[in-house]
Amino acid sequence: MTAKDLQDLLNSWNQGSFESLERRLGISRKASCKIDLSCGTQVYQLPERECHCGRATRLQEFPNQLRHSRSGESLAVGAVLDEATKGSAADLDVVVAVGINYSQFGASVPFAIPDPDDWAKTRMWRRLGHVLQRLDKDCLNGQFGERYGDIFSEVEKQDPPFHLVAVNYFPWMTQSEWGEISLNAIAESLVLRCWGYDQPAERIADLIASIAAKKPGTSECVGEVPCVIFHGAGNAVPYLALETIRLLVGKCFSNYVFSDNLSRQSQPTNAVALLPLTPLTVRRENVHQVADE
Repeated sequence: MTAKDLQDLLNSWNQGSFESLERRLGISRKASCKIDLSCGTQVYQLPERECHCGRATRLQEFPNQLRHSRSGESLAVGAVLDEATKGSAADLDVVVAVGINYSQFGASVPFAIPDPDDWAKTRMWRRLGHVLQRLDKDCLNGQFGERYGDIFSEVEKQDPPFHLVAVNYFPWMTQSEWGEISLNAIAESLVLRCWGYDQPAERIADLIASIAAKKPGTSECVGEVPCVIFHGAGNAVPYLALETIRLLVGKCFSNYVFSDNLSRQSQPTNAVALLPLTPLTVRRENVHQVADE
């Protein structure tokens, strides 16, 4: 899939997801903040209302976590195409990284003016390469190395061999890092239900299935998804991921990987690939043909 075709698909998914979020929460976009859809973000002015899911979990103040500490604005982030391949005209595979919410990358102010260049810098390439390299050696039977060559020793080079799409189960940026909010499993489930997408797993599954969809009347895939990586071990990601995979049965065939968070500064130490694996077809341009002697 070319970057343009993929970005068009992401734009459509983001538009539908934001509109669904707006209807569900009764919110509207900030009219004075014009953002190109390819940025994957929207700015909102949340209504002043109590979090109706927080009475028993000390979350009455949680809506304040969704507002900028100074401006009061709220920022929703959808599916974002990493900047590394944004201008690529090549027909590339797509790797989808699914987390809990968009990282602040250690910034003291969670968001100010959304800049497409900022949101497209997912900062995941190095840690993603670390995970795939190790899994490729230990349990993927060298499939990625065979398909893409020895790319993981230089995962941030100019021409990555696949697109990277970052998307999350919870669309809102929070004032604090997600882990610092200290939500237990019950509280986190309530927050996702009260302030997130209507059906988080279903919405993510629809995105993955759309990327992997076949062209009408043919067996040709618009974009093969060789890997979906669910990252984040200390939150609801693993549980939502299993539901997402269940929804994808019969719609999308991929390798599913679980790992530590790819948005943190440290390298992930825990990663596992679900078996059985989907065999990857080696692309012709990556095959070195040897003539018979």
